[in-house]
Amino acid sequence: MTTIHPSRPVDIPTGADAPQQSAGASVLTAGLSLLAVLGIFAGAAALIGFAIHATLTYFVG
Repeated sequence: MTTIHPSRPVDIPTGADAPQQSAGASVLTAGLSLLAVLGIFAGAAALIGFAIHATLTYFVG
């Protein structure tokens, strides 16, 4: 188990101290985030469509 002593603070880079990402990495991260969100919405739309289809099939025949 690691014990943190006040005499040895943990160095967590934040703000201006944080290492800068390259522009390509930022674009890749944004693109992957967008794909993840679109995938979630597509999955939700598919489930809603399936539920509507199943409901109509049940009541209409």
